[in-house]
Amino acid sequence: MKKRQFIILILLLSTISTAYYYFSNKELSADQITLINVYKFDNELVTSFNSVEDISEIDVIASLINSSLKTKEIVNAELDQRLEITINNRILYYDLFVDFDNQELYILKNGKGDFLKTSNASMQEFLLINGLESIYPTYEPPLVSLNQNNVTNILTPISFIWNYLKIDGNYYIHTMDQLSSPATSALSLNPDDILELDFSIVPDSITIEVMKDGKTLKELAMINNTFKPLEGNGTFTYTITLGFEKTYEKDYYGTIVYSFLGKMDLPPKVTIQNSKVSPGGLFVIKLENLDDNQVPIIQQDITDNIEVHNFDDYKIAIIPLDYWVKTGDYPLEIYLESNSENQLIYQGSLEIINRDFRKQYLVIDSKIEEATRNDAAYEEFAKYFTPVRKNSEPSKLWEGDFIIPVEGRLTTEYGMMRFVNGSLASSPHSGLDLAAPKGTPILASNGGKVVLSMNLILTGETIVIDHGLGFFTVYYHMDQRYSIEGDMVTKGETIGTVGSTGFSTGPHLHWTTSYYTTNIDPYMLIDWEGLE
Repeated sequence: MKKRQFIILILLLSTISTAYYYFSNKELSADQITLINVYKFDNELVTSFNSVEDISEIDVIASLINSSLKTKEIVNAELDQRLEITINNRILYYDLFVDFDNQELYILKNGKGDFLKTSNASMQEFLLINGLESIYPTYEPPLVSLNQNNVTNILTPISFIWNYLKIDGNYYIHTMDQLSSPATSALSLNPDDILELDFSIVPDSITIEVMKDGKTLKELAMINNTFKPLEGNGTFTYTITLGFEKTYEKDYYGTIVYSFLGKMDLPPKVTIQNSKVSPGGLFVIKLENLDDNQVPIIQQDITDNIEVHNFDDYKIAIIPLDYWVKTGDYPLEIYLESNSENQLIYQGSLEIINRDFRKQYLVIDSKIEEATRNDAAYEEFAKYFTPVRKNSEPSKLWEGDFIIPVEGRLTTEYGMMRFVNGSLASSPHSGLDLAAPKGTPILASNGGKVVLSMNLILTGETIVIDHGLGFFTVYYHMDQRYSIEGDMVTKGETIGTVGSTGFSTGPHLHWTTSYYTTNIDPYMLIDWEGLE
């Protein structure tokens, strides 16, 4: 009896073993597979294929597994993906190891046993299935980290156009166009910080731009993958653009944009461009590290009104000096508005130094003087010319140094006291007179917007250009005007020709430069270091 029971047990174990071997080693039947889940090595679900919508994909995966053979090769590839296959209410697991260097794919069933090696044809067909792109090592853009004071921050792309090479030898595009929002928390930065970028793949080009309110303030220089943050108060967006060129040696190329927020909290800083200026010049006050809502109060006795301009990431205040200003030291105090007590951030003085203006004696045909210097001429001038310099574009329209608009001989300087037919003129000369033959081209001294183009009794054919932030150039006595109101002109563009219209003794250009309605010496703008 015991012998019979033992024989039955042996037969039962043999049956179970045979069944296990059969079910674990038989070919997969695609029509019995109901679901295939694909996971990354970290168990993140990549995609799923079901027997209703993805029959062709299931066929390819079943063929891949069925065509694989046992191998004794040493597998150096790392685990890439896991297939979870549901068949007849059973779940089978297949770990995939892809060696892209040697174009080999290995399978480990249920995480144990011998490795199976797939055929090259079935591997290629499998790796071209839509939805399995992430198995390619260059499918995702490279990782970038920002190191600040030994603290590492991983940067996430905000957009990219990325091309990666598949096993069929073709490039496929992987894009993300502003699908990821920039970081909302800002890194606390200091002017002395050295920020370092680390890359999983070194790019061919790197561009770092600092922006605020959608406007680019500065492009930062990189030295050995390090850069210094922009010094300034407030929160700025740092945009990092990486370029990867297409070459035969690489299986990827494209452009990736990363972004992070950086914040500095710095004390207010005041810089005077030149604290000693003569009549016809400018005092330029640079105010840094102010919040957007902080309003500076500038107390001085040189001019009645001072406008504060937003310029780049700081503010600028300009005090123009006309030919009437008196020499001497003028106290200067700058405060910031506060709900309680205004905060004093600067106390000093501005010095206006002496300048001697020469005299000039002119003899004008009395008929010309009567025709052009009369009440009607002055009323017309006040109606059309005077208002156009009271408002200016809020942004800088010029680039670099201003240029002399015409090749000619200087006949009258800025600020000269003129005697016309023996009588002292009501005001000094407002600009430069440059004598040149009639028809000589007149060039725009710099870029800007034409705000006046018309014939006036007093000044003849006249053009006024607004260069933004309160700066204007004026052109009198022209023969022809080529630019009209509203035109945007560039530096060096021909706007007209030399003439002798209006109150004039002969062909010449009268060229005036001004900050709003205060006439300043044109040579100051020609040799000026600008607002930067």
